[in-house]
This record gives sequence, structure tokens and C-alpha cells, in this order.
Amino acid sequence: MINHCFFFFRRNKKPSKICLVYICFMKLLFQLSFALFIFSCKTQSNSAAGDDSQSESSPKYTGIVHVKKDNCPNYVEITNGPSISATKKVYALNLAKKYLKEGKQLRFDFTYSKAMNPEGCNVEAVVVLTNISVK
Repeated sequence: MINHCFFFFRRNKKPSKICLVYICFMKLLFQLSFALFIFSCKTQSNSAAGDDSQSESSPKYTGIVHVKKDNCPNYVEITNGPSISATKKVYALNLAKKYLKEGKQLRFDFTYSKAMNPEGCNVEAVVVLTNISVK
């Protein structure tokens, strides 16, 4: 049927109604698929962006920095936070040198990382700290 419809255009003859319907259908199908592609690429706004702006003003977690202890180059012992019922040892990937002092108390937020623990370091999670401040 496709060749039949385009064959009419090459001979400068008037195409049949079936060919016109087919061509209109194919144009519509192309336009719909293109529109779906464009709308699917749109970034979605979520309420987490609003939560980040609130978290920048007041970090949710508190913890104590430990340096070169328990076979770890450094780790943070989280002592208080919204989802922390007991102390939790985490290895912070992005802890700046100004915070690497034994016993320094910090306030921060964190997100879990998929990075591996340092060799021989027994921590519960590897995290990336954000919104760090000294307590």
C-alpha cells in the first residue's frame, strides 16, 4: 500500500482517498511521537528542591569527627538526627581539611553514596556531607 500511494505522486496523478488517509495518519503519528518525545524530556520539578533550601538554613544532623581511628582515615559518628535512633558511623567522602580534627562537632546534612568503604574501615555507610557547619 505504501508503494502504491507514493507511486501515484510520481506519475502526477491524483492519489486515492485511501492514500490520503494513510499519509495523514502517518503525519499525525509522527507528530504525536515527536510531541511525546519532547514532553518526556522535560525536567520534573519536585518538592525536594524546596526542602533543600530549608535545609541550608538549619542542618538536620549532628556528629563528631574521628581521625585515624579504627583503621579508617576519618569517619563521622552521627549522634543526633531525625532518622537516627542510635549512633551511626559513616565515612564522609567530601570532608574538608578544616573539619578533620579529632572530636570536632559538626552540624550537617548528608546523602548516601554508592562508593565503597575504605579498606579495613568498618563503617555503616559512605556518605556525601552537605551544608556543613561547626556546632
